[in-house]
Amino acid sequence: MFLDLKHPNWILTNDPTNQLVHTENGGAVTHVMIGGRMIVEHRRLTTVDLEVLARDAEAARQRLESVNAPARALYERLAPVVGRFCPGLAHVPYHAARYVGGR
Repeated sequence: MFLDLKHPNWILTNDPTNQLVHTENGGAVTHVMIGGRMIVEHRRLTTVDLEVLARDAEAARQRLESVNAPARALYERLAPVVGRFCPGLAHVPYHAARYVGGR
């Protein structure tokens, strides 16, 4: 991991280990190398094509919307019924004795 020591997280550097553990939130990370391979370079991820990821995420959203369409249609049909039922239910007293030892 390469850090920008001019980042506010590192002003004033007293104990680098303490600052790394308690202050660094990733804001000062400029590069990350794992096993000799650059994973983050100039604060940009090199291992993921974000445009492809965005397209795949949108395709997944559309697929889920299609799969869930019947459930959404049922929800929309039931919403007015449930909306009328629940406020009416709230006006009926539910005494604790009804659930504990009942009368």
